[in-house]
Amino acid sequence: MEKINILKEIRELKSQLSYAKNIGFFMGAGTSCALGLPNIAQLTVQVEKALIEPLSDLFNIIKTDLSKPDETISIEDILNQIRRIREITEERADRAFLGVTGTNARDLDVEICRNIYNLITEKEASADLTAPKKFFAWLNMQNRDFSKEIFTTNYDLIIEKSLEAIRAPYFDGFVGSYEPFFWQESVETLVRRNDLTQNWIRLWKIHGSLSWFWKKRENLKSHKVIRLGKIDKIEEEKNEIVIYPSKEKYDLSRRQPFLVYFDRLKNYLLSGELLFIFTGYSFLDQQVIAPFLTEAISRIRPYAVYAASVCSHSTPYSDVRYYKTIATEWHSSAIHPVM
Repeated sequence: MEKINILKEIRELKSQLSYAKNIGFFMGAGTSCALGLPNIAQLTVQVEKALIEPLSDLFNIIKTDLSKPDETISIEDILNQIRRIREITEERADRAFLGVTGTNARDLDVEICRNIYNLITEKEASADLTAPKKFFAWLNMQNRDFSKEIFTTNYDLIIEKSLEAIRAPYFDGFVGSYEPFFWQESVETLVRRNDLTQNWIRLWKIHGSLSWFWKKRENLKSHKVIRLGKIDKIEEEKNEIVIYPSKEKYDLSRRQPFLVYFDRLKNYLLSGELLFIFTGYSFLDQQVIAPFLTEAISRIRPYAVYAASVCSHSTPYSDVRYYKTIATEWHSSAIHPVM
């Protein structure tokens, strides 16, 4: 494995941070894993163990159907397939795919998401937030000409808890008080320099959040996304949790928030001179956002990518060859792995 001069890379990163006017961050799965939250493989195993019959049998049917010799099936793959079944069966009890009815698929989707909620919130409660609080305190103090933007595929609440613990103002695309609702225009609009909220941190959760829920509009088949506070018993919540976007055109109203955040990421990368730092970037993150990044980065020259690893050195994410994969796919002129 190629050796990395860590001190040199850190000095270079500090230099970039000192003069860059526009700084953005992408926080991948590794940032949460470093705080003790389960990675996608662990979460898949834990969710499967938490299910009981008959839902566990349906889970195994779908998992077996998706299985391939050289590919590991994750809980997100399974959720995507379940949502396909919900779509083609129209969630009806008299229609089925692989022996899974539409109502079965809906119930399984809801139960999986509830289990994910319980598993992650349990780990969050014991997570040491010292490091993220220090980072966000530093970011909050930065007085730049541009808004400070954070994009993440993590749907846990580590970032929100850290920001609120240090009383740092941030905005995530939701407005209101009783049931804050997703406001598309607020995400699409770039912040002007004379805006009073310019110094607020922008948090864009492109995979949803454990605090977001689908709420069906009265007398309509479509849904709106609302954000709720702390929930003591997720089993009693009637609305479905908004996590992980379906890869298919599953209910346009359900695709909307994710597409808006992805557009924000693409437009942000094209907004001009920018220092964009990836941390905790995983292979699954790469599969999700690489197409958007490739399109954006192909239109700007020159640029540098900083990829920061927060995982154990025994993982493939700490290998410099992994970061060179990013550089190769995006034709990067400079790739800086910061360990």
